[in-house]
Amino acid sequence: KLKHGRDVFGQGYLYRIVPKTMIAIVENLIDDEKKLGIDPAKPTFVPYDKGDKGGNRWYLQTPFVINWSKENVTFLKKNSGKKGSGMPVVRNSKFYFREGLCWSDVHTIDIKSRLKNSGVYDVKSMSLFSKYDYLNDDLLVVILNSNIISKYVFAFINHTSSFQINDARQLPIVIPTKLQGDILEEMFKTGVKLRKLQDNGDDQAGVKLIQLQQEVDKLVEGIYIGKDS
Repeated sequence: KLKHGRDVFGQGYLYRIVPKTMIAIVENLIDDEKKLGIDPAKPTFVPYDKGDKGGNRWYLQTPFVINWSKENVTFLKKNSGKKGSGMPVVRNSKFYFREGLCWSDVHTIDIKSRLKNSGVYDVKSMSLFSKYDYLNDDLLVVILNSNIISKYVFAFINHTSSFQINDARQLPIVIPTKLQGDILEEMFKTGVKLRKLQDNGDDQAGVKLIQLQQEVDKLVEGIYIGKDS
């Protein structure tokens, strides 16, 4: 508790420790299992993204899972939005089990976006899914992680500590050139690689991430205001 903060063992934070044998391999799920739930004879828990209180950029493997059994999914959908204690709210379930990008709705001035893994998510994890190859999820993660975008949001869109989907819709997105896009793509791959190394205890990875962030800020600022990148 001293190491991780006062809320680690608080109500609603740690409910159950689930063995790996009970966690489904999302890539092996068929469409009906994603939509209607998994047969209880199989592993039924799937990744559950509840946001990231630590505010990590680039990549984060969510530590949470949710029981996606047929019984539970039926309950969630049948009771979604009903009044009463503990009643669920299911929103935009058609986007579940899709990879994309996300960020926590509450943040400091800096927006901290990251790759979103396939699974289920709640309102605390704002999620987007790009439809375009020339402005894919990877490029949007880098752009959202830039200093100039955070400053723009705070100055012109939302000056509170919240940044939600309706705020994101108001962002002006400058389409990068092919060369700029290739550089942004490499920055994204580097950021994900360094985040994973940092998770594995590599202290130098954190230093390199700071350096990468400085390069991102310079490049994206150049894209937006016309400076040489």
